[in-house]
Amino acid sequence: MDNSKAIIKGLIAMRCMSSQALADGLGITVPAVRNKLSRNSWAINDLVKLAQACGVRLAFVDDAGRAVLTFPAPPADDGSPADDTR
Repeated sequence: MDNSKAIIKGLIAMRCMSSQALADGLGITVPAVRNKLSRNSWAINDLVKLAQACGVRLAFVDDAGRAVLTFPAPPADDGSPADDTR
């Protein structure tokens, strides 16, 4: 069962974001945000922007729960460019 719509709405609610704040973070209009929410039509770029607007990272995790790819990449500890893979 696809529960992505509930996850996205939960993230927005958890961060107490208004439709306008979310629209600003995504660079789209409030009606476009409402359309995406109602139709659950999110492109990967939208999800990355949504994560950034909510102050979190979008991650792909393996079966053990380890992040194997994150967007945006976490900062590197040694000053070198960040590596998305773990």
